Amino acid sequence: MRVGCLILARLLAAGEQGAFASRVRKDVEPLLSRRWAGTELSERLNGALAAVESEGSVAHLPGKTKRAVPRIVLTAEGRRRVLESLGVAALPPRTTWASLRKTYLPAMALGLPASSEAAFKAMSSDPVFRAVLLSR
Repeated sequence: MRVGCLILARLLAAGEQGAFASRVRKDVEPLLSRRWAGTELSERLNGALAAVESEGSVAHLPGKTKRAVPRIVLTAEGRRRVLESLGVAALPPRTTWASLRKTYLPAMALGLPASSEAAFKAMSSDPVFRAVLLSR
């Protein structure tokens, strides 16, 4: 899984209001900390954020004041790319980062098709996930 794809998935869960870059980093770091650590992890995340911005997948929403930190939000292209990567046409309403992280990302990593909502709900239980992981 590419780091940029994880960033886009995190922003997909944030919705229309977007998220602060620091929050995106904080949420994605635990998924990558076993592979990279310290400054290398920070450099990878910063590079991935810059890459998805330069390819037009994310945009900055200005703050309400000049000193306010801008939020990052998905563009239409970024939304299309991440939904395609996850293998779904759309997410159910009010999908959270926790549910994305627990069901959709492991299914994508295992190469499981997004066949039905029931399959993803089954993946969210630990015994079923372990069974699928072992069978793969």
